Amino acid sequence: MSTAAEHRHAVAPAPADTPRGAATRAALLRAARAEFVAHGYGAAATERIVAQARVTRGALYHHFSDKADVLRAVVIDIAGEIAAAITARAARAGNPWQALEQACLAFLESALKNDVRQIYLLDGPAVLGWQAWRDIDFAAPGGLLRRAVHACLEASPNGAASLSGSAFATLLGGAMHAAAFAIAANPAHMVQRAGYERALLELLRSLKFRAEHGGV
Repeated sequence: MSTAAEHRHAVAPAPADTPRGAATRAALLRAARAEFVAHGYGAAATERIVAQARVTRGALYHHFSDKADVLRAVVIDIAGEIAAAITARAARAGNPWQALEQACLAFLESALKNDVRQIYLLDGPAVLGWQAWRDIDFAAPGGLLRRAVHACLEASPNGAASLSGSAFATLLGGAMHAAAFAIAANPAHMVQRAGYERALLELLRSLKFRAEHGGV
């Protein structure tokens, strides 16, 4: 059986920084996303990925070291898409607290999408490892949520005095991820999502009152 190294040296595909190389990489990522959604990471086959992308196995191993590396690239792409959805929804809000609410709701809504559910929330942490997945999340959607939290506290009269921005952001992020994982893993995710959204809004509005008025 040939190895990944043999495949890399058997052909000389176009470099990733050329138009042809970028197109090949994009085709591989599109095919891989469809394969991971349809079969899950464990049952996904690189043979089907290259066939769907209409490239050689050598091209796959030129751009990625192995199947896990392909998954990592797809997870990064999805993280960027979630961040874009959060940004677009929060931009329509009238103030920082409304923006935070909309950002959190957009994150939970994303968990209903098949690729986010299977690849980002289920396969991503399991295959890449929790810390590697958290680093990707923190660089995109997770980072946006943290900045939204700090914007709320800075805009509130008693925000900085009554609440720790870092602690608030960490706990809120943990709650958001727990809810998203539960939604992704449960076939009744539509019903669960509504319950999580109601609880989330109650939590944020209670924190908003404390940040604006002080006290417990």
